[in-house]
Amino acid sequence: MHYVVLKVGGSMLDQLPQSFFEEVVQLSQDAYPIIVHGGGPAITSMLQVLQHETVFTDGVRVTTKGMVNTVEMVLSGKVNKFVVKQLQAANGLAVGISGVDAKLLTCRIYNEDFGYVGEVEQVDAQLLKTLCGAGYIPVVSPLGIDEGGETLNINGDEAAAAIAAELSAELFLISDVPGIYSSGIGSSIYDAVSLEDIDALIESGVIAGGMIPKVKGACRAIRKGVKRAIILNGLERNGLSRSLSGESIGTTIREKGSGIHASNGAK
Repeated sequence: MHYVVLKVGGSMLDQLPQSFFEEVVQLSQDAYPIIVHGGGPAITSMLQVLQHETVFTDGVRVTTKGMVNTVEMVLSGKVNKFVVKQLQAANGLAVGISGVDAKLLTCRIYNEDFGYVGEVEQVDAQLLKTLCGAGYIPVVSPLGIDEGGETLNINGDEAAAAIAAELSAELFLISDVPGIYSSGIGSSIYDAVSLEDIDALIESGVIAGGMIPKVKGACRAIRKGVKRAIILNGLERNGLSRSLSGESIGTTIREKGSGIHASNGAK
């Protein structure tokens, strides 16, 4: 069976219907699904309670040494277990881990200005393979460990992309939008784009805000060997199953293509 990595952003978790988790459990009959989740809103809320200031630079949360324990507590202790329980409510067998466990994600400091934020250098996927082979659905919180044993905060999209590349998996970026789309009158969803299209779409403003790290993470995964990455609306009924069965839904990013393909109207 093949691997399917699903990245679910923290802002999406409260919105996802139970049917999404049921789809993931159903998928586990024919493939090895792995969920990588975010947790930005929950982290921000906890930092506010603890009176820590939240600072973002270029879309990256500046993470001080004093904040790392809080980030780990929220991601692995709260958000991760929420996802595990949702899967188990759908009759799945789920196990929550982080990139620290079994040195799944070995990192280095991404940029000193961002503090304890990691960039993935190596993926040891043996733990994931063992869990999947035993019938479990791994749920991964995006934390990593450096050579000195320090825990580092990782962008969830990057963590998912690195894991997908290591496993030669299909990568799904679960969002609350139908894919990459142009706004305004006659808005169109881009059904398929190639790597060479991405820079132009960012430059023109079609890809903006929080979609940029998602798309860049997908591009990194494709350059490392992932055949395709799909941006998919997690609120769309049976969207995951339909996409895996070959239906054109969401936006598919591939290494090469015959140009941008768009369809009219938001789905």
